[in-house]
Amino acid sequence: MDMALGELQLHACRSKSKRGKGKTYTHANPCFVCAERASGAKSSTGYCRFQDGSVAASTFSVASGVTPSKLVYPEVFNVRPTQEIVGELQGHQFSPLSRLPPGEIDAVLAEVKTAMLSHPTPPLQTPQSEHLRASADACRLIPKISPGQEQIFGILWALQYPLVVHGVEKKLQGSWSPEAFASSYGEQNALMIDSRAPTPKKVTVKDFFTDFVRSDKERGGVIKLKDWPPSASFADLLKPLCKAFMDAVPMPAYTRQDGILNIITHYPDPLCFGPTMPDVGPKLYSSTRDVAGVGSTKLHLDVSSAVNILVHTSGEGSPGAQWHIFLAADTAKLRAYLRSKSVCSAEEDPIHAQGTYLTPSMLAELRQHGIRPFEVQQNLGDAIFIPAGCAHQVSSIDSWNTCR
Repeated sequence: MDMALGELQLHACRSKSKRGKGKTYTHANPCFVCAERASGAKSSTGYCRFQDGSVAASTFSVASGVTPSKLVYPEVFNVRPTQEIVGELQGHQFSPLSRLPPGEIDAVLAEVKTAMLSHPTPPLQTPQSEHLRASADACRLIPKISPGQEQIFGILWALQYPLVVHGVEKKLQGSWSPEAFASSYGEQNALMIDSRAPTPKKVTVKDFFTDFVRSDKERGGVIKLKDWPPSASFADLLKPLCKAFMDAVPMPAYTRQDGILNIITHYPDPLCFGPTMPDVGPKLYSSTRDVAGVGSTKLHLDVSSAVNILVHTSGEGSPGAQWHIFLAADTAKLRAYLRSKSVCSAEEDPIHAQGTYLTPSMLAELRQHGIRPFEVQQNLGDAIFIPAGCAHQVSSIDSWNTCR
């Protein structure tokens, strides 16, 4: 499941901006997303607009004649305009219109303040977090924790380390086997990626999983089912499994779509359904064994953080997948190395192109340049957390289903 992860601190929103006519205004308030002055009451975001000389009846309203330098901002957000914005708006009369009706903004502010106070900032370190961090830095051993260790998770996640939370299978309900999918959802259509074919092929779910359980020799190639069903319909088509996943996913404050520390929870509706909204899942991935060692998922990175839970493996007690995960800080060096290998055209980004699987010899060369990934074998019930911006690749050790 993809996440817009982050603590509920407004600096996480300050990198976003709305562009007006020739001006870009940075904003930090999730309840009041844009402050663009436009003539003629022209809508600037669909739920926020500025009109010279108007007065709005809301908590954010500003009386006529008050200049930006004298505005009083809600202390919970600690919002301050930049000098550029103040200079631009000096002398203008304006009123922001909140997307919330009059009277409701106070309740929202109180709710946010209560949530922030109930999730105090964790300590900078604990003995266990320092041990896990030292092992990650020195030996690239991925931190492994158990469900319920939110404090350790919060400390390491804030430092952009990938993590493994094990034991999720003890809480995960429902049947995630190939036979169960073929029986319950067999008539649904899906796109199958077949190593023997140049393009994805439209098949039924029953056809895919019938082929999925055959031996490598009988099948004659590697097959994959990616992003089924589309995230928009996962909750409708696989309602019991969607609930089971949401009930079992670890670190729910960060990972659930209603999690208080998941930024996506606080997106206003127009952003949630807009073109820039990240695909937050959940969605299913299935792959047979990577017989040729060319990678089940090529090297890539995502714009949002993700958690990937292995929900089924064909082999009893055996690992399902091999991961290589790089720190976000190594991305520039990794990209430069790939360019030196001419893995793609000069116009393409060698990571975003998703056409490379790093072989053992390439990984050895990277280590000589001081670039080392976390190497992780994912077992049944392991939840792997990948921070946004961390390049990673996956190879199937066994046939498996994962939910993300």
